[in-house]
Amino acid sequence: MPNIDHPPVTLEDLKGRNFAKVFEVAAIFERDRRTIRTAIRNGDIPAVKIGAEYLIPVAWVLAQAQAVTA
Repeated sequence: MPNIDHPPVTLEDLKGRNFAKVFEVAAIFERDRRTIRTAIRNGDIPAVKIGAEYLIPVAWVLAQAQAVTA
């Protein structure tokens, strides 16, 4: 079960944005935030680090979501 400290997030919530936060990606893919951060550090998920926060390209999130549903 994912660790959810925020309201539910959908792909629709990311429309018009360039980047998503770790908690948003975790909510969309129903994974724990720590799992997403580990995948980023391992190079499995592209991200930029701004200060202490990782930002994931929304284009990547949409492509992965489409691949999962295809």
